Amino acid sequence: MNCSICQFPWLWWALSVIVAYLVGWLWYSVFFKTEWAKLESGPCTCGADCTCGCHEGKECTCGPDCKCTCCHGHSMMPMVVQFAATALVGFVLFWATHVSIWLALGIAIAFSGWAKASIFFRAGWSKRARSLIWIDVSYLFIVCLIFILVAACLSGGCVCGCYHGACC
Repeated sequence: MNCSICQFPWLWWALSVIVAYLVGWLWYSVFFKTEWAKLESGPCTCGADCTCGCHEGKECTCGPDCKCTCCHGHSMMPMVVQFAATALVGFVLFWATHVSIWLALGIAIAFSGWAKASIFFRAGWSKRARSLIWIDVSYLFIVCLIFILVAACLSGGCVCGCYHGACC
């Protein structure tokens, strides 16, 4: 069967997704654990009938019925969604690198710029926003580079991105 989807390096893509996710674990729980937790614990979103000390950097006093994002445990669902998003980004970058390494780098820059804009929208122009950008956007760009480098190596360094070293 001679189709492009059949020639897609599924195993290398899957391994790259796992590596990218492991780099994320190191990034957010080893390298920047304290800074990231502090930056992400921004203002609480307690209901009108709740009091929350998080605004002053204190322990949250919201009850169990309140929606205080800084003090309740996290579910597994965000991790599943993040893994799926990482896999999708990796797939797009593997495909783009196959077409052109320049296209893949352009997509990586676009993803990073979008993430930067999203953080500014959420946190405004502040020291907190700039710190979030440094940690979050640099991780995203590193992940993009992982996918691009693996896909480029599989193409044998060919500028057109043909897999298995068979240059066009």
